[in-house]
Amino acid sequence: MHTLVRQELSTRGRFHEHNRDVIDQARRLRDKARRGHMLFDEDALLPFFDERVPRSVFDGKTFEAWRRKAEFENPHALELSLADVLRDEMSDLTRDRYPDTISVPGSSLALSYRFDPSQDDDGISVAIPIAFLAQAEPDVLEWTVPAWHDEKILLLLQSLPRSIHKEIAPVAELACEIAHAHAPFDGLMLATLAADIHALTCVHVPPGCVAPGRPAAPSSLLLQQPAKSPENSWRVPQN
Repeated sequence: MHTLVRQELSTRGRFHEHNRDVIDQARRLRDKARRGHMLFDEDALLPFFDERVPRSVFDGKTFEAWRRKAEFENPHALELSLADVLRDEMSDLTRDRYPDTISVPGSSLALSYRFDPSQDDDGISVAIPIAFLAQAEPDVLEWTVPAWHDEKILLLLQSLPRSIHKEIAPVAELACEIAHAHAPFDGLMLATLAADIHALTCVHVPPGCVAPGRPAAPSSLLLQQPAKSPENSWRVPQN
């Protein structure tokens, strides 16, 4: 069974290519969540094949004979699904949390994800067509994808000057309330946070105090513009 899990078995079954594609999809989803360094647990996939392949199958020849009959009865008998591979992670690695596009006023922009800290384009890149570049509002693009929405707001609030930080405590509860009140990329992020802090706590936050570049905010939650290309882009670099 280990040869099936590791995709090392020589077979003419179409399931083999299908399963490779599913595992590649799972890897891409994990890259979005920056979990690409985590190896798939081969033992977790063993029950899938144990439940389907009878014990009378003990080598490549007996497997091929059994497979032809099994796939004649059910062509999808040995095909993995994303849920089989990701298991408990499936509910977290969704398109809603890691979208392929974002909607901003006037346009829908494509996102690309890369998990490779050694490269300049590590993180999330937002492609902005040249025709839309003059209309793009950088402060709207300070938001991040839903998966990191709550975390970014909390860290930005934690990075406020100590005098303000004390007045708005407990910060975690305030950040949660603000995060649940807004969808990512809806309005100017930093201005929205300052307005919400004042509305909820009566504490005035001077312009510039809520700033993604403050030392307390990690680079994983900042938005940058890399070198220009025919299709410009903004990038969220990652640690």
